Amino acid sequence: MIRDGRPEDARNASKVDGLGDIPSFAGFFQTQAATDNNMFWWYFPSQDGNVSAPLVIWLQGGPGGSSLFGLFAEMGPFDLTANLTIIDRPTSWNKKYAMLFIDNPVGAGFSYTSMDAGYCKDQTCVASNLFSLMTQFYTVFPETLAGGLYITGESYAGHYVPGFAHYIHVHNTKARSASARRSLRSAAEDPLIIPLKGIAVGDGWVDPVEQMGGYPEMMYSLGLADDLQRAKIEEYCNATIQHIKAGEMYEAFGIWDQMLNGDVFPYPNYFHNITGSNDYDNFMNTNAPPNFGYFAAWANQADVREKLHVGNRTFQSGHECELHLLSDFMVLPGPGASRAGLC
Repeated sequence: MIRDGRPEDARNASKVDGLGDIPSFAGFFQTQAATDNNMFWWYFPSQDGNVSAPLVIWLQGGPGGSSLFGLFAEMGPFDLTANLTIIDRPTSWNKKYAMLFIDNPVGAGFSYTSMDAGYCKDQTCVASNLFSLMTQFYTVFPETLAGGLYITGESYAGHYVPGFAHYIHVHNTKARSASARRSLRSAAEDPLIIPLKGIAVGDGWVDPVEQMGGYPEMMYSLGLADDLQRAKIEEYCNATIQHIKAGEMYEAFGIWDQMLNGDVFPYPNYFHNITGSNDYDNFMNTNAPPNFGYFAAWANQADVREKLHVGNRTFQSGHECELHLLSDFMVLPGPGASRAGLC
């Protein structure tokens, strides 16, 4: 519909009915035609009716986590009961801000690709897909340009958020320069300037070298490791850092995954072995709280998929997406940033 010049039809087609009492819109935007990349988004205008409210993008971490987790378990407008009933969240950011939840990158949640080459392996690819999505979003919802844009996220979004913000900054700089060079032009010829106002990252995975060095003392100080275990954690961290500085990102990830992350390592990681916990985000828990999994069960219901306009698409775990980004884990996000060769 967008390619045919019918953004209003696209807007009407994306309206969500029958899922809670809060107005919203959802669907797919194709972000890479060559590989059939299609990214799922769910947009909630500000509940206070302010059409000029800032737009807040939420990007879940992982990599491969669906932003429906943030929507239903953190700051989104909805919560879920144990029987998968939607209830309103009284403390949602959406009370005052427009919110856009994106399953990012392709392979997370409902976002999909038809080709292996469509999966991202670095933040340039991630940002490019997000930028394509946003240009289409602003075509369908142009009123959201007025309030400015804030890019937010958590965990692995410590890579996504600064990477996407930098991508927008570079685009805006070029777009303004191109506009300035034109002495005769109509307003319709002006390139899109995305009104980026700020970014925010919670518990972000940003600088692996700096963050890696803090694990031994932190775990020891919290009583999660004794003297011998702290020494072992230091071995893991030092080996990881050395591989990063040598540019050996796969090897660095493998050691860190064995120590703490545990996403790919086929056996219990070292953190679990010494603490008995599978939840390193909250060591008071043995496992993550059960409500953290409600959103996935909810999203896999046929009537939900129909109302979200995703057809018969499978709600993915994000594992395939993560496997394609393994070499990106230990890269410092930013323009030309690298730890290779550092000492």
